[in-house]
Amino acid sequence: MHLLKRRLIFLLLLLISSFYANSQVTVTPATGGESICLNAGPSTSDYYSLSDIVITETNPTDIGANTNRTFVLRFSGGSFEFLAGTGSATVTGSNIGFNSISVTTSTVTVNLSLFGGSSSSINSFTISGLQVRATAAGSANIVRASPFGGSLVVNGDATNGGVNHGTLSATNPPVALISDDKGGVICSSELITFTATPMSAVNYEFILDPSGARTTLQSSASDTYSTSSLSNGDQVSVIVTDANGCTDESAASTITVNPGFTSSLSSSAVADTSCDGESVSFIVSTGGSPSTPVNYEFFVNSISVQGPSLTNTYMTSTLNDDDDIYAVAIENGSCSATTNTITQTIIPLPSNSLTVNPATANVCFGETTDITIVNSETNVQYQLQDDSDDSPLSNTLNGTGSDLIITSFTLNSNVTIKVAASSTLTSNCSVDLTDNVAITVLNPSPPTSSDPSPICENDATPSLTATGTAIKWYDDAGLTNLVGSGSPYTPGGAVVDNTTAGTYRLYVTQTVSGCESAATVVDVVVNALPSNSLTVSPASVNVCENSTSTITVQSSENNVNYQLLDNSDDSPLSAVYVGDGGDLDLISYALTADVTIKVKATTPGLCTDDLTNTVSV
Repeated sequence: MHLLKRRLIFLLLLLISSFYANSQVTVTPATGGESICLNAGPSTSDYYSLSDIVITETNPTDIGANTNRTFVLRFSGGSFEFLAGTGSATVTGSNIGFNSISVTTSTVTVNLSLFGGSSSSINSFTISGLQVRATAAGSANIVRASPFGGSLVVNGDATNGGVNHGTLSATNPPVALISDDKGGVICSSELITFTATPMSAVNYEFILDPSGARTTLQSSASDTYSTSSLSNGDQVSVIVTDANGCTDESAASTITVNPGFTSSLSSSAVADTSCDGESVSFIVSTGGSPSTPVNYEFFVNSISVQGPSLTNTYMTSTLNDDDDIYAVAIENGSCSATTNTITQTIIPLPSNSLTVNPATANVCFGETTDITIVNSETNVQYQLQDDSDDSPLSNTLNGTGSDLIITSFTLNSNVTIKVAASSTLTSNCSVDLTDNVAITVLNPSPPTSSDPSPICENDATPSLTATGTAIKWYDDAGLTNLVGSGSPYTPGGAVVDNTTAGTYRLYVTQTVSGCESAATVVDVVVNALPSNSLTVSPASVNVCENSTSTITVQSSENNVNYQLLDNSDDSPLSAVYVGDGGDLDLISYALTADVTIKVKATTPGLCTDDLTNTVSV
């Protein structure tokens, strides 16, 4: 029985010994050194802080017991350095003590004491605060490697360098460069595009004023940045970040911004509206001080149609409605200026194939005629014109979309009438309708007639004659008061008063084919009789035989002829004397017998009358 117990105890101790012999510490490696970026210039990185390195027993005997034992870490290769003098160590567990830590550029040495005994305490120690840098690109691990791994016996972390206490990797940074598509010289408000290299980096941060306020313009995966808002002297740099997180900032690019100039586009078309097929001129004007010579390039719907050339005018008659026209002015230097865009409105020509119908092909002289335009168009004005000289023959009327009647002016000669159609939406947009109308103007000649011989007061009114067709007589020049018709025609007293001296004018026309001619003027002259009431007095009522007698007509009338006559037979007894407005003496021939003398008065119009007073001698 005792032998059996001893064997069981031996087997248990053997099992425990075997378990402890196979156990080992747990190593928690440091992090933070996996992506070390070397600096540009001196190719040494900044110091990177590492996380804690922790070595923990799995079993209480994983770390060998002894005092003043060292645990040394170093780099497995590469070009790395610890920050000397920086770092600390701590311990946990009842059987472990911390003595010291020493950090040089190449090693970390921790001095520990481990105490033996039957304690089941799990011991650990932690190395903190290490900083590392790279002096060249490469990679390495932090390891415990002989012959400098230290004297501390650690089960599972021997001095053969097999356990990694931290992974280190250092890479060269990207070499950031910046360029632009304008050679560093642009015009005011001109678009410039910056391009950064190397390509395929993770991020590109474009910086404005890198040596001053440092404003981020764009930060993204795009290696290009475009802007049109730079000022003269602005500087732009780029920070390039690669997949390792390494960055580099380019040198600053200084941009020269010239003041530039402006350009504007104008059109000969009012309100940018023209007629289909109308020639339109587009003219570029520049502002500012562009360096000469200036070239101009014109575009229609973004397609170049003229230039670049020195001509600042573009003429065309082939535009379509809503075409966009603009131009670019290019100075002798590096600047250009794009004009405003003109959107052209094109108005279609009026239809020239409408039917034109006259009311009649024949009109009388001085009358109008009506012309009908079939299916007139809206937004179109119509006017009758002389086809020979384009002179207007009517007022303009707006089309209605239906038949339109236009009344001509009065017509005085044969004429071919055309219809001019003009758009009301713009000027210079007109056509002549192809359908013309020939109008014959009937203009009968006036009838042939002549003035009758003058009559004296109280003579019979003469009959008037005229040669022609459908004779009409009027007593007014306007031919509105018809007083008679036909030939001969004897005017009544209301038309010609034969008892009152005067000239009575009549107007005679003829009518041929319904058209009345112009009038022939006929004057009926009624001459006044001389006054017959003048006083007649003899110088003496008694005269000697064969003597003359003087008879005085008092207050004779001017230019009236007076003559003494024998009252019995109207034989002349004196010569003819002309009245002068005063008393007029008439001397008789020699008288041979008693006689009653009368005085005959005759006007220049040959109207005669005997004075009522007689004289017996």
